[in-house]
Parts: sequence; structure tokens; C-alpha cells
Amino acid sequence: MMLLALLPFAGRAQSKVVANFQQKYANNRHVTQVSINGPVFGFLASLAKYDDSPDARAFANVAAGIKSMQVLQVPYYEAGLSRDEVTSLRHHLTKDGYEDLVTVRDGRERVNIMAQGNEDELRNMLILAEEKDHFTLLSIKGRLSMQDLSYLAENHRNFH
Repeated sequence: MMLLALLPFAGRAQSKVVANFQQKYANNRHVTQVSINGPVFGFLASLAKYDDSPDARAFANVAAGIKSMQVLQVPYYEAGLSRDEVTSLRHHLTKDGYEDLVTVRDGRERVNIMAQGNEDELRNMLILAEEKDHFTLLSIKGRLSMQDLSYLAENHRNFH
């Protein structure tokens, strides 16, 4: 019973690693930070009511599932961020239940797409991009249906 009562808090606790990293660098004058909150995504989702196409419905479902999006771009040298700290962040995310969905490497540059979830939905998606001079962390909080994401991926050529 106690375990079931704590389940709603498990998803929030798994983002502590990301929150601590964001908090550490948020006030650094060399860091670029962008936050977009739920009402913006709700507005985008509401636009689908004017277009009843499958494309619009899938887009609306994805937008409605996003609660917030944050981008944090941290320059290594100016902000005092080390590549070891980024490696440690990735390691702790794996321990906290994030799964590496996609990894792209090109020399020293690396992009990881990570998320929590299962075969039906993704939760709390992260994109970690290590580039020559800076590290970018894109955090998307919410629940995204794999069915909607698959539809959008398959039909992306139809979007103008």
C-alpha cells in the first residue's frame, strides 16, 4: 500500500539530477537559459481543433503532453563546466531510470537522446549535446505517446 502511495512521486524524484544541474548553472552570466511552460503547448494543441486531419491530431496530442521545456546552454571554459561533469550527469541519469534512445558521435561531439518510459509512452525526454565549446541540455517534461511520435516521424515530409 505504501509503495503504491509513493508511485506518483517517483517520476518527480527522477528529475532531481537534471534540476540540480540546471540550478548549478542557471545564474551563471555565461549560460543561456530558455524556459517554455505548459500554456504555450496548450495553445499549440488547441490549434488542432481548426484542422481535423490526422497530422493535426497527432501534433496536438504531442503538444498537449508537454508540460514544460527548458534549454540550458553552458560554455565549458567560461562557466567552469568540465567534460567529466557531463559524463557524470549522463551516468546518474542512467541510474535514475533514463534510457539512452539515440546516441550520435562525431569526433569529440556527442548527442544523446534519453527518456524515461516504456513502449507506449516517453516521459521526461532529455537531449544532451556536447559540442566543441559548450554543452546544451534540452529537457522536455511531460508524457509523449509513442503512437503519436511514430506517426509524426513517418509523416514529417508532409509538413510544410
